[in-house]
Amino acid sequence: MSSEEQDGASSLTAELDAAFRLAAEAGKGNDAGSRAMGVLGQVAHAADALGIISVNDRLHEISTPSLRILLIPSIQAYLENNSVIPEGEDRMRARKSHVQASMGAARLFFSLMRRYEALPPVVRACLLPYMQREGAEPVVRNPSERRMIKIQSFKLERAVQQQLDAFRKAYRAQARAPTTGPSDVFFDLLVVPGSEEVDEDTDDMGHTDGELPPVRTLRAYLQGMCVLHALRCASLLESAEQELELLEHVPPPKPMTDTSHAADDAWRLDSHWFSKTSGPLLSETGKPLRPFVITPAADKRAQMQAAVFRPSHRLPTMSIDEYLAEEERRGNIVSRSHPDEPTPREQRTAAAEMDGTREAEEAEEEARQEAIHWDAYKEQHRRGEGNTMNRG
Repeated sequence: MSSEEQDGASSLTAELDAAFRLAAEAGKGNDAGSRAMGVLGQVAHAADALGIISVNDRLHEISTPSLRILLIPSIQAYLENNSVIPEGEDRMRARKSHVQASMGAARLFFSLMRRYEALPPVVRACLLPYMQREGAEPVVRNPSERRMIKIQSFKLERAVQQQLDAFRKAYRAQARAPTTGPSDVFFDLLVVPGSEEVDEDTDDMGHTDGELPPVRTLRAYLQGMCVLHALRCASLLESAEQELELLEHVPPPKPMTDTSHAADDAWRLDSHWFSKTSGPLLSETGKPLRPFVITPAADKRAQMQAAVFRPSHRLPTMSIDEYLAEEERRGNIVSRSHPDEPTPREQRTAAAEMDGTREAEEAEEEARQEAIHWDAYKEQHRRGEGNTMNRG
């Protein structure tokens, strides 16, 4: 890469870091997501115009600061998937558009990972369906294989996240960074103001063993970021495909208004008419303006009004609590003398626990007689007797 391209990549690093920080704040009731999308689009356009990363470059030919540009489509997929739909729009259509845009950005990210071979072999094997080239025969896995792949992806994501968290804490402590990055390492590009980023020549992602390579340098950190973004993009892409399938089968919304009964609605007495107590009853065309009651005689209204709440009209004289208290005083309600007083069976159980006493022997004898009586009753009466359900 020429010095001009390096300077261009360095000038875009601050803007890209600001966009990632805005993406971390997206979805919290603000417009951080839309602003982050705008900045990411500008950075991607500028990086393409400057030719910071060429199509013919290999991974070891891309400078360390330029590796951050490879993560732009992943963040765009995340923002599209978590975008907020404003009020007044067709929610189903808008959501479908965002899901399709999220899937397109995720597929673009996987194409970049495949082109530059930025993922280690263990991750490429785990994400084989997403790392295939277009037109290749799709990989078909049975449910048990898919389950094992999900478990392996979860373990890889947790392992790489722990390595990245440990390295960025040590890196910021060594550089004495005045500010900290986002809480989630997924959004932290590890841009420390005032520190010089050394362009390492080695790539640690070429190991062939089944473990992730260690993160000891900034370049290894950014390559680990590619692994973390690839694992989360795979999960996002899988859920987006399922959601898009559901959105395809959503029925169209019903029309908001129904004009089939427009003529009948003109003659309805709506609830807000009841607030009108004065004025004309009918309009010049005969339309009722307020509700009214037709009485058989002119003096019938006064007669009906006089019958309301006359002396014989019964009104409540006591509350429910007062009624229950009076009934209990008269003996019509049988209740315990005290709410916490034990029942006879509870008293017998407590007496039976007093071993060696006369009360315990009497309680045991009473329980034994009750059991004998119950056994005799069950022998004399067949099961279900008395509950014939009107069958005779």
